[in-house]
Amino acid sequence: PAAAGDMPRKVVRFSLFDFSATGVSVLNLVDVNTGLLGFWGGFTDGERGYLMPTENGKLVSFGLSNFTASEAKVLDLTKVDPDLTGFRGGFANAEYGFAIPYGSAQSPHGKLVRRRLEVRLRGPDAESTCGDCSSEGDGKQVDVLDLGKNSTDLRTFDGGFAVGDYGYLIPGSLSGKLVRFTLAFHTQQPRQDFGQCLKLTPPQVDKVRVLMQSGWKPQYRHPRDCR
Repeated sequence: PAAAGDMPRKVVRFSLFDFSATGVSVLNLVDVNTGLLGFWGGFTDGERGYLMPTENGKLVSFGLSNFTASEAKVLDLTKVDPDLTGFRGGFANAEYGFAIPYGSAQSPHGKLVRRRLEVRLRGPDAESTCGDCSSEGDGKQVDVLDLGKNSTDLRTFDGGFAVGDYGYLIPGSLSGKLVRFTLAFHTQQPRQDFGQCLKLTPPQVDKVRVLMQSGWKPQYRHPRDCR
């Protein structure tokens, strides 16, 4: 639901086997938390769905089978870092979910958020593995990697995806830099593997977006460092 203000904030689920009105279910996010508004994209881990907040930092997860307000959960990312608002899309690998940083026109940021998936939080190894990230308070399972810390160009990304051991962030309005980062965030790896990037022209950025929408996944080629 891409809604703000008094607009409806409802998630719609429809059956692939009953493509009719009887196969439609609706989850009203107001019944979960009245502060939930404005989302841009999301992903699933197979058991739960996740919505990426654009108006604030309230990340929502909900059950795919038990599609009810009582099953939904809210994690306020601003309790980890006040800057963690405004995300455009997200993706997951087998271990983690990632929220793609954008911010706002007044306060853009490049803080990539990683959280261990709900299906992984049940095990005894549910600990943060990020030695180069901030992780505290209500978000003890949340890791934050500030890509814009050393380069103000690495902010406002517009979508992304994972291939193998790496995540890729599509450049937004502030630059044409396509970023690759290691999904594991291990500090033992060379520093350049945290955030490498390719310089792209605006037409190239638009082409990448179109290809992604059609389901394209790139083969990895070693990018130039463009910091």
